[in-house]
Amino acid sequence: MSSNANENIKIARFIDISACGEVFSEYYSTFLIRSHKYYWNIEDPNKRDPKEFQVQGENGHMETGFGLLSCWTILKGEKPSDEEWKIFETDLPEKSPVIAIISSPQKVYNLLYKTLNIERKDGRTHPFFDPIKHKEVRYIDKSKEKLKGMPTIWDAIFTKDEKFIKENEYRFCVFHSAVFHEIIAYIFDVQNPYDYIDKCYFNPSSTKENASKLLKILSDAPAGYGGGFSGKGLNEIIANEDDLIACGI
Repeated sequence: MSSNANENIKIARFIDISACGEVFSEYYSTFLIRSHKYYWNIEDPNKRDPKEFQVQGENGHMETGFGLLSCWTILKGEKPSDEEWKIFETDLPEKSPVIAIISSPQKVYNLLYKTLNIERKDGRTHPFFDPIKHKEVRYIDKSKEKLKGMPTIWDAIFTKDEKFIKENEYRFCVFHSAVFHEIIAYIFDVQNPYDYIDKCYFNPSSTKENASKLLKILSDAPAGYGGGFSGKGLNEIIANEDDLIACGI
């Protein structure tokens, strides 16, 4: 079940306070994969990339709207820098990153592979195709640059416009076999979140309100009903707990 992933890469998923309630649930932690249309439905239309999932080659054009994604940021170090915390910062505190989940490509790949039963060739309960593709996103000036030859569907999925280069994205894509219904998002429970989580860091620049909400969420999670955080102390869940306590109290 190896994915030939580079284990020297550290990747981070930055989540807002709402998502923290899902990841650090007192029941079961959840994991979400989404199509690009999910983001388009919730984003400001003026901020959308109309050319995402489109790429021009010397011998043709490729565009796709299929596939469910899990999008991460490749870190320069072991934990997010001040600049990396700001990548997805918004004017709305409730939409800005509060937590960075640190993992590796292989761990995320293993979680998706196991959960979606990719190895089963018949009788599957999940409508997904093998393989799971994942790699670093390539950034180009889509208004000027063309890829060599005829671009593939993977070129369309793993190529973004250079104006998004600061995101330094590592992307996972799973194709689904839904014929009559388009899947916009797929949420599943994670029995043991530490199967893919290495560490979680709190954003020291978060508002006091978000920090207080997070402390409440994290006080419920360890006393939950069998979720992966049951019985764990705050210092076992948040690597920089001192920053969280100082901000939230």
